[in-house]
Formats: sequence, C-alpha cells, structure tokens
Amino acid sequence: MPTYFIYSRKSSEAEDRQILSIDSQVSELKRFASPKGFKVLEVLTEAKSAKAPGRPIFNSMMQRLYRGEADGILCWKLDRLARNPVDGGAIIWAMKEHGVKIITPFQTYGQFEDNVVMMYLEFGMAQKYVDDLAKNVKRGLRAKAESGWFPSCTPPGYINQVNDKGRNVIARDPKRFSLVRKCWDLMLTGNHTPAEIREIANTAWGFRTKRSNPLGRSTIYSIFGNTFYHGVYEYPKGSDVWQTGRHTPMITEEEFDTVQHLLARSKRMPHNRKVFAFTGLIRCGGCDSAVTAEEKHQIICSQCHYKFAYRRRESCPSCKLPIAEMKNPLKLHYVYYHCTRSQNPTCAQRGIERKELEKQVIQSLGTIRLPLLHELWLDRSFARLCGSREELKTLAVIRELFATATPDVQRQVAMAVFTGMTLTNQKVTFSLKSPFLFRELQLPSSPEQNPFAEQAVQKDMARA
Repeated sequence: MPTYFIYSRKSSEAEDRQILSIDSQVSELKRFASPKGFKVLEVLTEAKSAKAPGRPIFNSMMQRLYRGEADGILCWKLDRLARNPVDGGAIIWAMKEHGVKIITPFQTYGQFEDNVVMMYLEFGMAQKYVDDLAKNVKRGLRAKAESGWFPSCTPPGYINQVNDKGRNVIARDPKRFSLVRKCWDLMLTGNHTPAEIREIANTAWGFRTKRSNPLGRSTIYSIFGNTFYHGVYEYPKGSDVWQTGRHTPMITEEEFDTVQHLLARSKRMPHNRKVFAFTGLIRCGGCDSAVTAEEKHQIICSQCHYKFAYRRRESCPSCKLPIAEMKNPLKLHYVYYHCTRSQNPTCAQRGIERKELEKQVIQSLGTIRLPLLHELWLDRSFARLCGSREELKTLAVIRELFATATPDVQRQVAMAVFTGMTLTNQKVTFSLKSPFLFRELQLPSSPEQNPFAEQAVQKDMARA
C-alpha cells in the first residue's frame, strides 16, 4: 500500500487569520485518501508564506522523501507546496530522481505521467500570483498614502479605525493622544530630556502602549523625531516623497522644528563629561576590540561586607542598612580600563587599573631616547616656552609630571610617542612613533663631530 505525507499550509502566521484553512484541507485530503487506499504516514501542517524558500517543515518533508520514507505527497493544490522557483524545482527534482508522486484531488503528477508540463505551468502561475500580489499591494499602499492616509501602523497617540462610511482612517487615540501631547509640551520647555519625559510619562501618568507596555526609550525618541505629528509623512520611507496627511496634527511645524533644535543641542558632548587619557588609543590583544574606561565609586557595607555602587543609593542593597548609619564603611574610587568585547562577547582579557596602566606608561617613557640633535632642539624649545634660561631635560620632565598631569595632557603625550597600543594579560605593548623610533646611521650624533648639524639646530631655533 503506497504511503503518503499529507501537507497543508496557510499563508498567514497569525493564529486568527485563515484559522479554518488547514483543518479544512486536512479533512478533505483524508476523505480523498480513504477510498483510494492511500496510507497516510503523517499529517504535516505549516503556517508560513511560500513566496520564498525557508519553510522548515516543508524542507524536512523533502529530506524524508529523498530518504524514501514515503511514496509522495497529498496536498489540496500545488500552490500549497510552492510559490517560488526554488521549492518548485525541489519538488520536480524529487519526482524525476526519486520517483515521488504529487497527488491532489484533481490531478496526479509523477515521473511517468503525461501532465508534468501542467505542473510547470501551475508553479509558474503560483509565482506570477505572488509577483502580481506584491505589485498590487504596493500600488494600493501608495494610492492610500497619496490620498492622505498613512498606510502603516500609527505612532503612539493615534489609532486606525473604520469610520461611519466603512473606510479605514486614522483618528485620535482617546487614551493616549493627550498624554503624548503633554510629552511634547514638556520637551518644548527645554527643561527636560527625552529620558526624563519618558520616566514621567510611565510613572506619574501611567502611560502604557497598546500592548500594555511602558513607553520605551527608543519610542520616546521616535516620537520626537516623527514628522507625522505635525501632519506630513514620507512614503515610501527613504524616497524623499512627502505627503500631507488627513489626520489631525498634534503639533505645529514650528513646534516640531523647535524640538529638533533642542534634540540636536542635547546630543552635543556635555561640558562635564568625564575624559579618560587612553580611551580610543588601546586595542584588546585578545579580540582586537576597543578598550574603554570606567570610573567606579563603590562602598563596602560595614555590616554584611557587600560591595556596591553608592552614589545613587541610600542603603545597602543586600542588608538594607542605610549608608548614613554605617560605621566607617570602606569607600573605593578607581578607574580601570577593559575590553569592550564588541568583537568577541566572550573575550577573557582582564581589565587593568588606571594607576597600573600609568605606571607601565611611565616606565616605557623612561626607556625612550632621542637622537642627540633632536633632544637638543627639544630641550631648548621647551626651555624657551617655559621661560627658563637654562635648558630643561624635556623627557625627564615629562616622565616626572606624567602621573600628576591632566588626562588631556597624558593623552597628548601618549598620542605623540606611542602607536599601536595593545592591552594583553594586563600588560600594555606598543610601538614608538618617529623620531622616537630611529636608527643611528650616517651622521655623527654629536654637534662637535657634525658642525653642520649644530648650525641647522641654531637656525631652527632662530626661526622658532
């Protein structure tokens, strides 16, 4: 007795659409198979579009057919099996090479049947249906956009609904329109950031989305950057084709422009942003990710010895003891550099404290030397800039003052001297930039042996 798979499919993956399609296909195919004497090995169902390859149940079924587990497939119509040339070709190949039969209530397709050409035509018609459907949908969406109705999901504050004439329109959301408008009002004051407004909307106003979720961080920024709220929208996105909507604008164009100006200003680097000396200069030796820096303000609870960040807390998160009541708690303040793990999330390279990193840099500065002429010019120039009558040993001064210098100065020194800085196993390696990386070649190194070099230095000093 020949054995077959029953395969039924519906296009939509949503549970509430085409919900009867699969059940009706299976019942009709079982009713068809019984009098024919076909044995049903397994019923396979799938809720996935066939316009592109990649259906897992279909692919698994084809592999089982290649292994000879069944003689063929029972399906309602050929377009249930494939609507793209890749899957259609797989079915035809299985027929020719493995003797698989495809049986519908209306036709039987097989290697020795005379209607294989009809299968080609049906698969072609199924593909043509998908292509035409895509064109028709795009044309319909474009026509809807041109008529003034945004053909997609509405942003917070608006809903899609059917009016009294039976047409789909965009209307105010009675629950959220006023709350979103209040968000705009707070932003227009210039006294609140989007993050603060989001917190106010979620906690003070109880804002919830249509799915009963709090307002997300990305959502609040998308609200303040969406031109839909002042009555215009771009469709298709990125086409630079703008339409005037027929929905009720929430704000004016002037208010929208004001908020964009405030957002651009808020994106600038704040003046009190923490500056670290070596960020952006060091790469991780394990995964080649960037090395970043973090500043930690921590405290060790005097009661339970739990370590935690204390600047935004009033009590220990472990034992709940108020920080003000702790007896001589140990406070820690340190900066450490570590791999960002952007290239490899499992990178095992450990971080290094700033003091240890500075110590290694100072040791490295102690090993560098300059050709005598370069060092002579550098010392004289440094003495002139400092207003000293005596020549200063520039490299020695840099090594001595490096630890107490500001991060900006440390950064400038590192950028001038080092290149290719790498952090591996808490050790910093690097290459030296020219002229710190030099070879003693043709010219003598002392001015006495090379008077022309001394004259060149004097001329350079005179020009400076």
